[in-house]
Amino acid sequence: MLSDAVRSVARNAGLAVVPYESHLGFTVIREDDDLYFFFVLNSGEWQVHRASDATMMASDSGPASFLTALKQYFDLFDAMPMSAA
Repeated sequence: MLSDAVRSVARNAGLAVVPYESHLGFTVIREDDDLYFFFVLNSGEWQVHRASDATMMASDSGPASFLTALKQYFDLFDAMPMSAA
């Protein structure tokens, strides 16, 4: 499942993965940063939202674009190799 690769990217970057109650996907957060959060569906599609007002900032699909967005919104540097892509 594509979402497993996306989940792996998030965990390798040291981010917290919180499953949805409905099992449709999961949410990615950084516990010490309440600026942004990511929704990821089981299809591998993801969206990043600003935490203060839940405004969607970006969306795409797959682990490569997900890692790029993680680096942008969570200021990650050299998080991990792109082997999950």
